Amino acid sequence: DLFVYLYAASMKFKSTRGISGCTLEQCISSGYALDGGLFMPEEIPKVTIDDLLKWKSLTFQGLCVEVLSLFAGDEIPRTDLKTLVKQGFDDFT
Repeated sequence: DLFVYLYAASMKFKSTRGISGCTLEQCISSGYALDGGLFMPEEIPKVTIDDLLKWKSLTFQGLCVEVLSLFAGDEIPRTDLKTLVKQGFDDFT
């Protein structure tokens, strides 16, 4: 089942008060954890020296896409993430 694959491949988030195993979608749609805590990743993504070297020539928007993709996993397709980042910075001066 595709949904199960995407769910399993996505980063999980936990509450600062203890609830764990939440998806990005659950975090965004609820804002706060059910226990009143704030969401944070269960694991901090690893960034290698090679990643940093690849990223150093990116635009700020390109860098945002790369960093956010570490947290979005498969829950937000890369093309959608690029669109969201672009829209987020369209009126930014």
